[in-house]
Amino acid sequence: MASRLSFSEEDLSCSVCCDIFRDPVVLQCSHSFCKSCLQDYWTQKRSGRDCPLCRSESTTDEPVVSLILKNLCDAYVHDSSARGAAEGEEIGELCSLHGEKLKLFCLEDGQPICVVCHTSRKHKYHECCPVGEAVLNCKEELRTALKTLQGKWEAFDKAKQACEKTAAHIKMQAQQTEKKIKDEFEKLHHFLRVEEAVRVTALKDEEEEKSQVMKAKIEVIGRNMASLSGTIRVIEEKMRVEDISLLHKCRTTMRSSQPTMQDPEMGVVSGVMINVASHVGSLGFRVWEKMKDMVEYTPVTLDPNTAAPWLILSEDLTSVIDSEEKQQLPDNPERFDPDTGVLGAKGFSSGSISWDVEVGDNTAWVLGVAKDSVLRKGKVPSILKNGYLSIYYYHKMYFAGTSPLTRLGLKKKPQRIRVILPSTNTSLPIWEHVRANQVEVMWSVAPYSITVQITPLTSQKAQNKNKLAAKSFFTKSSRDTYICDSFLSGYCQFKFTCELHHTPYPFHWQLRCQDTHHWVNASLSAQVKLEKLYCDIDRETIRLQDMTDVFTLHLDTMKVENSVKYDKARRLTNSSNPGSNPYFPTEWNLYWWNDSSWEKYENEISKDLLGEMEAGKSSLWFYIGKRLYELDFSRLIQMNVTTGFKRRDSSLSKADQPTQVLPSLSVDPLQEFSSWYPPVWTLSPNQDFSLLEVPPSTKVYQSIYSLFHSTMPETKAEIISIQQVQNIFQWDKYQRQKEHMQSRSADQSGSLERHLFHGTTEDSAKEICLNNFDPRVSGKNGVAYGRGSYFAQEASYSIKYAPATGGGGCQHMFLAKVLVGNIVVGNSSYCRPPQLNPLKPGYELYDTCVNQMPKPSIFVVFDSCQCYPYYLIKYKVVPDIVNICE
Repeated sequence: MASRLSFSEEDLSCSVCCDIFRDPVVLQCSHSFCKSCLQDYWTQKRSGRDCPLCRSESTTDEPVVSLILKNLCDAYVHDSSARGAAEGEEIGELCSLHGEKLKLFCLEDGQPICVVCHTSRKHKYHECCPVGEAVLNCKEELRTALKTLQGKWEAFDKAKQACEKTAAHIKMQAQQTEKKIKDEFEKLHHFLRVEEAVRVTALKDEEEEKSQVMKAKIEVIGRNMASLSGTIRVIEEKMRVEDISLLHKCRTTMRSSQPTMQDPEMGVVSGVMINVASHVGSLGFRVWEKMKDMVEYTPVTLDPNTAAPWLILSEDLTSVIDSEEKQQLPDNPERFDPDTGVLGAKGFSSGSISWDVEVGDNTAWVLGVAKDSVLRKGKVPSILKNGYLSIYYYHKMYFAGTSPLTRLGLKKKPQRIRVILPSTNTSLPIWEHVRANQVEVMWSVAPYSITVQITPLTSQKAQNKNKLAAKSFFTKSSRDTYICDSFLSGYCQFKFTCELHHTPYPFHWQLRCQDTHHWVNASLSAQVKLEKLYCDIDRETIRLQDMTDVFTLHLDTMKVENSVKYDKARRLTNSSNPGSNPYFPTEWNLYWWNDSSWEKYENEISKDLLGEMEAGKSSLWFYIGKRLYELDFSRLIQMNVTTGFKRRDSSLSKADQPTQVLPSLSVDPLQEFSSWYPPVWTLSPNQDFSLLEVPPSTKVYQSIYSLFHSTMPETKAEIISIQQVQNIFQWDKYQRQKEHMQSRSADQSGSLERHLFHGTTEDSAKEICLNNFDPRVSGKNGVAYGRGSYFAQEASYSIKYAPATGGGGCQHMFLAKVLVGNIVVGNSSYCRPPQLNPLKPGYELYDTCVNQMPKPSIFVVFDSCQCYPYYLIKYKVVPDIVNICE
């Protein structure tokens, strides 16, 4: 049997890598190398192809593969592996070269070796250690590296969460700031709108007054001209006489021809021109001066990004209160935490400045100035050595912020502190207490010497500041939902320290944030819209929108549904006690559910129930007719005591319903007027038609407003504008038709004309203003009572035929003058009214068809001369979704 040849590892090792040949190749000089080792050698050398051992040049580009040497290397490796496996050792624990167990670990090469490798030329002088010890060291290094990586990952995760919270806070800040900006500009816009309306009304009043003067003068001149015309006509007739009779009457005629009236003044009467200068002279400056009284400059605005999480800043960033609950705010470097401090938004490095701080009756406070470099993270005293110049108040004592604290001997409790930074030394403030007797307290801390000067404040500027401060609005995060009656009446002596809310209306809507539990105010325009919807007894929910967040408010529970930001709402209200607020106490209506709709209690019962509820009683027994009922105030459940049957009750504010209070003027457009054209007619004869805007402060607006809302409550629709339609051609036709019908039926002149509603589209409204209502195009919305123009007595009926058009959702409705005359119940086949009396000869017809008799509510006319588009009302349906930010 043939025996296997024996080779050593050195015989089968590459002289370049000192390892077993891998893909061996042989050169012309008979030296062998690994193919990859030879290629790497040639690549590094870049010039020539010589042998790494003997340096002889090789003439071949590709060296010859040595298959014999490759087979020998493979057989050697296979025999070594098989020998190790036969001894029961795992391949991974045996040396691939010698088949020996790997018992050592080369520290220099970083690989396990066997005992034979340790004595070989490659590892002979290397430092080694046992494999077990190397494994423990490796695990310890990996454990340390893993712990470091895990710690770094956790740090990145925390940083990511902090960045996400900061990004969310930035978005919330942007939304709240945008809302505040819009609120402030809305106040200015409201002021300008009111100011414009007042000045336009004054101009119209002057125009009407001076027009009446000229009208009276024209009437006098007209009468004189008529008298002269009669005299002239008589003289001309007598001059046509040719015989002697003219001579007999000549003297008499001459006496009658002498005019008795004085010659008219050829010029315009003095003082009747519009005083244009008084209306437009320096108009912008005068409005600006008046606007200055409604704004207030605050020298110090607090920076919310520096406020500690326990501090709550007012909306205008001028006041701060301490809270027991820590807010979830980003831990940015500028913020004080855990110290409860806040800095002003603007720093000062030069110049002179002063400001007042209202401390009121607070039990503890610290105020002063600080370096921008003061420590924000950590709890350190606000004293001089830490970068502060401050005054302390706690335990009913006052201290200067020195180290240790210096007690100040103040005899009276300050309500306001004035901080003055003099221009000579801006790092050293002067303190003034503005509501105490003259006192001076001095203390020294090298190198500073500080004087606290306490002096009363009596300047007019300060008094104006107090007056303006009384007009500032704020709400508190307390559970109390009452608005200060004194503030609504004009002045609250407690100002910002008042425990009640200071709001612009006797109602105020807020929503609570889920995360911070802070109450967020709805915008001023949203306040009125919310109140209108709340005053609708049939409404159970309101759809609200905040930016892209759309959600539902349940009015019964005041809970918010489907919102990512808010969880509940509340409605602030003023007192219903006439004693504390005799001008506008909140009045409430009580309703009970009759299985189909809400029904209002009688006034006397409602008054008794509200009185007992105000007194804090839990329930009340009362009679309705002969039945005895009990009303549970806590659950608002009414129970029949005899049968035990229960019904729901509900209360609704009626005084808070935002009705428009308008001054009463002398002109009512719905009443008869003696002139041919309506009052304030400004259209020139060469115009087709014009639309004259009706100011909200006039009697015209008030009358139409009341008539429209008598059937369309403010909770359903909101008037945008009212315009008078002036069309001379159509008006003249209407007036002549009116005279004709009056002469024909003098006995019904009182009921001849009515003011009725007609709903239409925007395009049709323009057509009607130009060409009047046209019965020839009837039938679009039905012909139940005839093929004519339809008018309704109630606006709530006409609104069905006034769809919203355009992007703003504006709807159009006419308040038309309609000559009703003789009426008869209509029929869909009528193209004109039927005969008035078929038994009598002639063709006299009824004037108008109606839906029913008596008490008709729908009128159909077939002659366009019987109607005129008197006023155009533009309005919006109160939306189901209220944007609380707009």
